[in-house]
Amino acid sequence: FLQHRLCMSWDVASTKIAAGDLDTFLREEAGGQLPFCGRQNEQANDNSDDDEYDDIDWCGAEEFSEVLPESSDAPSCTGSASEPLPARSDETSSGGPAARDFEAQKQKAQMRRKAAAFHTALSLCFIARLEYLDNICDHPILQGMALSSLPSCLKNGVTGSLRELRCVLRSKERSSNSGVKDDRSAKEHDTPACRPGPLSNLIACLQGVQAASTEDLAMLLVALCRAESLPARLVMALPLPGAKQCGSLLAASASAISSPAVWAEIFDAPASRWRALATPAEVAAAASDASHQAVPWVLAVGSPAGAVRDVTRRYCCRWSSVQEVRGSLARGWEAMLARLTVCSNEQTDDLIARANRLDDERLAKKAQQEPLPTSKAGFKRHAAYVLESQLRQNEIVHPPLAQPVGLFHGREKIWRRCDIAGLHSAVQWRQQGRQVRENEAPMKIARNGTVFCAKLFGLWQTEAVPDAKRLTVNQEQQFGPIPGTNNYGSIELKSMAQIQDLPAKTVYLEDEAARSAAAQLGVHFAPAVVGFKPERGQPKPIFKGCVVWAKDMKDVLEAAEDERARLEELERKRKTERMEAAWRSLVKHVLVDIYV
Repeated sequence: FLQHRLCMSWDVASTKIAAGDLDTFLREEAGGQLPFCGRQNEQANDNSDDDEYDDIDWCGAEEFSEVLPESSDAPSCTGSASEPLPARSDETSSGGPAARDFEAQKQKAQMRRKAAAFHTALSLCFIARLEYLDNICDHPILQGMALSSLPSCLKNGVTGSLRELRCVLRSKERSSNSGVKDDRSAKEHDTPACRPGPLSNLIACLQGVQAASTEDLAMLLVALCRAESLPARLVMALPLPGAKQCGSLLAASASAISSPAVWAEIFDAPASRWRALATPAEVAAAASDASHQAVPWVLAVGSPAGAVRDVTRRYCCRWSSVQEVRGSLARGWEAMLARLTVCSNEQTDDLIARANRLDDERLAKKAQQEPLPTSKAGFKRHAAYVLESQLRQNEIVHPPLAQPVGLFHGREKIWRRCDIAGLHSAVQWRQQGRQVRENEAPMKIARNGTVFCAKLFGLWQTEAVPDAKRLTVNQEQQFGPIPGTNNYGSIELKSMAQIQDLPAKTVYLEDEAARSAAAQLGVHFAPAVVGFKPERGQPKPIFKGCVVWAKDMKDVLEAAEDERARLEELERKRKTERMEAAWRSLVKHVLVDIYV
C-alpha cells in the first residue's frame, strides 16, 4: 500500500511542495484544514534566506550528482553543505569566478530545498498510511470479531493485554493447525474478494489461519479497546532521515524506503497516562538508552478520531538529541502537523484532553531534567539550558536578578531557558494582540545605526489590545473614523475570529474594488490587512478589502460594481492598444524585410 501511495502521490506532492504550495497539497491530498491566511503570516516571520536548509549535506555523496541539472555551472559534489554564500561584487555581474561560485551556491541551496520538499512529501504519504490503518481499526466487523474472540484480553488491565492477546492467538493457531483443513474454504479464501490486505490479515489472525505480526497485534489491540470504548491509537515511527542525511532522498527510489514500524498506545485510566504496547525493540532501546540512535519522527493517530500528534518525546532518552537530528526540517514538520491538526481540538472529549495535557506536561518535565550537555552544540537545542553566546538578537536575560547556573569550560555563562525572554517590535506585538504601553523604553535596539533598526520590547512592557466589542459606538459616531485601527490607519484581519470581533456597526467588505469605491465616495473606511509577505528582508502588508460603517455598506458595494466595470473596461482598452501596437510593429518589420 505504501509503495502504491508513493507512486500515486510522488510527482504531485514533490512538484507542489517544491514550488512552495504546501497549502494546496494539503487541501487536495491530505485534507488538511488551514488557518486564515496562515502561510502569509509565517512568511513574515521567516528570515528569507537563500539557504534556509544549510544543514542538509546532500553534496557529500557522489551518487547525488545525477540529480543535478546538466549545466556547465553545476556545483561540485565535494563541497561542504555549510559553506556560506559568497557576497555579491562587481565580478558577479561580469560572469567571473565570483558569479560562478554564486550560481553554484544557489544551485546547492535549491537542491537542499528540493530534498526538504521530498521529506515533507514522504511524511504525508506515511501519515496517509497511518490514517488508513487507523480507519481499519474502526471497522465494525473487525471490532465485533475482536469482542467475540478476545473477551478476556483486558481483564488484567492495559499492561497485561498484549500478553493475553498473544496467548489467545497462539492457541487459536495451534488448534487451527491440528485440525483438518477444508480445501473448499481455502479456495474461498483465495478468491479476488478476499485478497491479502490489512483487514483480511487481521481476520485471518483471529481465525487462527496465520500468525500475527507485531503490526497485526497492535491493530487488534486498538480495535478491541475501541470496541470497549477505551481510548487507543496507532503509533508509527517514520523511517525518514534527519537533516544531515536528508539529501539521500534525492537518490533513493520509492522501493528503497523501508517499511515503518507500527505499535499501539492505550490510555490507562487508573494511571491517567498512555501506555505503549508492541513497541519495536529498536524504539524501546532508544527510549531507555542514550547511546542508541534516537528515532526523530514518531506520530500517533486516533483519540480523537483522525487526530495526528507528535509523540517523539516519549520514545527518546534525550529530546535535545532529537532536535539536533531534525535540524532545519523541524520548522516544516511542525507547520505540517499544525495544519493537519487544526480542527482536532474541537472533537476531543474531556478525558482524552486531560490525558494529553498531563502527558505533555510529563514529557516537558522529562526534557527539562536532562543533564548538562558536554559540548557547545548540545546547548543549542537543549530544553533547559543555553549558553550566553547562543542567545538570539531578540532574546534577553529576564528578570535582571537571574543568576547563571554555572560556567562552560570556566569561561562562558550557562543560563536557564526559563530565564530567557523574547523581545519583539511594536508591530510584532500588535500582530499577537498586544500593544506597547506609552513611555516604555525599548529593552534592545536591533541593527542599531542602520536604516533597518528596530526597537524591541518585552512582554512585561505590553498590555492586551482593548476588545473592539467593548467600544461604545453610537449611531452618531458612524460619521467619524473607523475605531480599532492601528498606527497606520488599517485593521488587521488575519483570522476569522478577528473578523467576528470587529467594532459594532462596522462591516468587512472583501471586494478588491471596495477601497477605491469608498475613497471615491468620501466615506470613512479602514484598509484591511489579511497577512504579510517578505520583501527585501522586510515584512510587507497584504491588503484585501476594507472595513466601513454599516450604513455605508450598500453605497460602497454599488460603487464597487461601477468601479469594477470601469477597471475592466480600462483593462480591455489597454489590451487592445497593446495588440494594435504589436500588430503595427509586426507589419513594419515585415515591410522592412521585403523592401530593404
